[in-house]
Amino acid sequence: MTFRKLAYGASAVAIMMSASTAVFAQETTGGISGVVYDAAGSPVGGATVTVVHVPSGTTSTTFTDPNGQFSSRGLRVGGPYLVRSASAAGDAAAQVATIGIGTPVSIELVIAGAGESAAQVDDVVVTGVRSGGLRTSPRSNLNLADIETLPSIGRDIMALDAGILVGEVLDTFDNGIAVAITDISATCHMPDVIEAPYRPAMLNEGETGTTFRLGGPSCLAGDIIGDYVFETPPTSGTRIAFLDQAHYSMVKTNTFNGVPLPAIALWNSETDALRLVREFDYSEFRDRLS
Repeated sequence: MTFRKLAYGASAVAIMMSASTAVFAQETTGGISGVVYDAAGSPVGGATVTVVHVPSGTTSTTFTDPNGQFSSRGLRVGGPYLVRSASAAGDAAAQVATIGIGTPVSIELVIAGAGESAAQVDDVVVTGVRSGGLRTSPRSNLNLADIETLPSIGRDIMALDAGILVGEVLDTFDNGIAVAITDISATCHMPDVIEAPYRPAMLNEGETGTTFRLGGPSCLAGDIIGDYVFETPPTSGTRIAFLDQAHYSMVKTNTFNGVPLPAIALWNSETDALRLVREFDYSEFRDRLS
């Protein structure tokens, strides 16, 4: 994908890949919850739990409470997910094949004892079958049983992977870590990246390079999107895009500190043509409050 035609100054653009109207969702994400136990069967409090969406690499981090319980919400439907816990008592890991919308999948993470962790493994055989071409676009695989349990299917099924949120870097500086300020606001445009916690997947994120902390233009301390790796350090004007954001951007309308609302555009992947569908201003945000 190229961004050479996305010339809209300092306002983010939500690109709807398959629908020309905004899609409003009730609930389109899932979660994973559970308990971490040590080798003696006692709950482990204060453990760091990392949940990784294997296909995209999107990571969510949380911590166990004094009862060893944890909950990670706002996760992409599907899977698989790799769940790891780390603590002074030891480490544990488990894989969740898939998650659905709404009620979190419940798991247990048990830290192996000394004898178990020292056990020798002679051979590990991994087999797999791949058919068809490599698909790199975001997607969710739903069977008939999954679809039948979706709430308000007429709207919510269309909201999954609805589109991408495109913006640009406004400025960069160093504050102990490389920081890039963008015209995309986590507070105004995205799911709650602090409360969830949630790390939006970025299109074409590098595997090696320089890590930048991306922040929004508002003065709120929580307006931080996350840390991302760039093969080439971004500069003012560098285009960035976050996946699966259009439905969030359309329902989370906030113009705090003068941050503009995203415009809606349709992009044709075959011709690279971009058509602006609608732009919004403060009056529309104001009228929704009255």
